[in-house]
Amino acid sequence: MNRPRPPARSASGEGQKWRGPAQGGLFTAARAAPGSETTVEGEVVRVTYESEESGFRVIRVKVDGESVERTLVGVFPPAIPGTRVRATGKVVIDPKRGEQLRVETLLPVAPATLAGLERCLCSGLVKGIGPAYAKRIVLTFGEQSLEVLDKYPERLREVPGLGKERAAEVQRAWESHRAIGAIMIFLQSHGASPALASRIYKRFGPKAVAIVSQSPYRLALDVWGVGFKTADRIASSLGIGKDAPERAQAGVLHVLSEQNAQGHVFAPRSKLAEATATMLEIDVVAAEGAIDTLRNAERVKIERGLDDDSVYSPQLYAAEVGVSERMAALLGAPAAGRSLEPLVEPALTSFEKRSKVVLAPEQRGAIGLAAESKVVVITGGPGVGKTTIVRALLDLLDAAGLRTRLAAPTGRAAKRMSEATSREATTLHRLLEF
Repeated sequence: MNRPRPPARSASGEGQKWRGPAQGGLFTAARAAPGSETTVEGEVVRVTYESEESGFRVIRVKVDGESVERTLVGVFPPAIPGTRVRATGKVVIDPKRGEQLRVETLLPVAPATLAGLERCLCSGLVKGIGPAYAKRIVLTFGEQSLEVLDKYPERLREVPGLGKERAAEVQRAWESHRAIGAIMIFLQSHGASPALASRIYKRFGPKAVAIVSQSPYRLALDVWGVGFKTADRIASSLGIGKDAPERAQAGVLHVLSEQNAQGHVFAPRSKLAEATATMLEIDVVAAEGAIDTLRNAERVKIERGLDDDSVYSPQLYAAEVGVSERMAALLGAPAAGRSLEPLVEPALTSFEKRSKVVLAPEQRGAIGLAAESKVVVITGGPGVGKTTIVRALLDLLDAAGLRTRLAAPTGRAAKRMSEATSREATTLHRLLEF
């Protein structure tokens, strides 16, 4: 293939445009009124603010056909000065900063001029490429520069002084840039916001399109901030039907996860199937079938019961089995130390006098049981006397000369325990140094 002759051009390259499928054409838009939706395309001039944690960014864009830069705000992927973007959003008026475009979708687009391509290449998009090398690339290939980068990147070795390694770096960076653009276009075309598309790409990388196309419901499981409804909407956009087996399976996992979030270790099978069928508007038989499929794939565990089966997530099933085995081992181990039974009555009598309370028979029995047991569980609703039991039990253990540690599942519970007992209490995680 012969090297194309560089076209005649000005020193700056401004105004020279090329046509073809890679470019997609220029887009210009008239100034829209506040509150209206508009689409603009142009070159990113600078990034005035960005938060890597939230993804919120403020950028200035030189919009095609306009003499004044526009301010674009919103949650969207990183925008590099020198690159081009197409953004759709609503025009808003900020009291302090004036007119802004609140971005709803933002996509990278190909540079529109040779000078724009130069700025794009030396913008930081390609490590090691500054203005000099960027200019050499454009001078070497002229109007075919974009086609070379897209289709024949091996020809970058023809650029004087670029070298094999640097040419390979340019090729890799440009391919990554194009891949991100293609992924963003795909995701946003199927209902993902720029912020969500960015999180999906961050989680799955170059495989994002393949993963989302084949298993859109993975989004609800693997991507932070994506709920089942969002994944279901994207799945519907991809053509997955209402009665699709994978939809029913994803629905079962979602309902089970919701039950877990409410503090339930498992869900009764019949209720799980009914709740899934109601949420998805499908037949209960389909939901039952989804549970069986998930069990066969070992994505849920089922414990047989007399009245109804119990459906667990594998993680919580393993946790419950592990806890029960550990409790059984503790209960079966030989008793350690001396019996506290002789100290119970004297300690409780002293506690009642000092605290000016009278312990109920059930409370005295619970304290005696706790004093003689390796493991004990005391339950009851608010106001039944659980805290008083803990305080009296601590007095008993102090009388026996034993050291105690107080811990609770959450920081708030630990604080309440500390306030009620006037002793230090920590979370279980901190106690176990987990």
